[in-house]
Amino acid sequence: MKKQLIALIVIFSFLISPVSADKEEPYLEISKGTTDGHIHVHKFGHNEDLDTSLETIWSGSSIYTYPAAATFMNLTSTDVDDVPLDTGAWNVTIFGLDANYNQINETLQLNGQTRVQTTNQYLRVFRAFIRETGTTLSNEGIIYLGTGATVAGVPANIYLMIDQNYGQTMMTQYTIPDGYTGYMSHFVVTCFTANKNFEVYLRTRWFGEGWRRIEEAHLVSGQSVYIPYDPPRVIPERTDIEFIGEVGIAGGVTEISYCLILVEDGSEDINQIFPVEIVESVDLMSTEFFAFIILAFTTMYLAWSMDENRKAALGYAFSTLFWIATMYQWAVDQVGTQSFYLIWLYIAPLSFCIIQFLNMNFGSYDDVEANMRKRKSRR
Repeated sequence: MKKQLIALIVIFSFLISPVSADKEEPYLEISKGTTDGHIHVHKFGHNEDLDTSLETIWSGSSIYTYPAAATFMNLTSTDVDDVPLDTGAWNVTIFGLDANYNQINETLQLNGQTRVQTTNQYLRVFRAFIRETGTTLSNEGIIYLGTGATVAGVPANIYLMIDQNYGQTMMTQYTIPDGYTGYMSHFVVTCFTANKNFEVYLRTRWFGEGWRRIEEAHLVSGQSVYIPYDPPRVIPERTDIEFIGEVGIAGGVTEISYCLILVEDGSEDINQIFPVEIVESVDLMSTEFFAFIILAFTTMYLAWSMDENRKAALGYAFSTLFWIATMYQWAVDQVGTQSFYLIWLYIAPLSFCIIQFLNMNFGSYDDVEANMRKRKSRR
């Protein structure tokens, strides 16, 4: 009996431990925000008119120029209908970094071709998208964020643009915020336009240093290349990231997407857990469950160690109640998950306690059967 009880305890200890740390969907948990200090970033962009000389892969079809210092910028559109209560886009949310490379964002109302100044001063801008719209449900003109003189909604210095009817920037540029380290898991390059050869480069610029090409891909039209990094490529804070490319015959179309995980300084080292397994910061089982299962094991052990049958029976009775409570709490905690069906594993210790309770009260089954025969013979 002692060996059987010890075996049960060992089995259930192994069952509980892996379940509480099981993470089958690490990216989902990061996106849900349950992993403190981890942020998922999905970047994508295109260049629909790639030239025979190098250009940044973004809507601007040119080598991108970064602001020299944090500055106020102006939001404009090339279409007068991109204005509140008209048919086009009404407002835009902008994401970027301030002078200290900290993450900032804001939402501004459009005013057609008239400039609308930002509230924040931006050192970097790398994403923007429209919010409310009129009947067209998109931006009717090209939306720009930039500085300098503006002609028909187009600024002299362009730092961000949203193509007509896209509603979202298409730019591969990104800068790792201060206090974070970036981990690139992969990137995908797709090239279009018939009978053309493409060359695409991933390059980075560490803070205070020059540009370095750290990956390249050579493709033909219609080809798509997926390049994974295992382990992920490490990119320090304040590092600029962008893709550049060129084509053998002018006029090529190239699209690129990639994913980053940002890990805040002081958080768990993502190299130990990314990308296959990430330990969730939220327990899969409640405190009540652990309390019930500990009480169930404790009362079962105490009952087993008692010599007096009545006391042992009382212990098994309490253990039975605690095992029932454990099963109930498991059902509450795991409802709607695949782990819910593990509830049937708790039938084994529950049955053990019930049988022992009956055994301590009425003796062994053989004794019960013998007593019943004696009673019948007396009649």
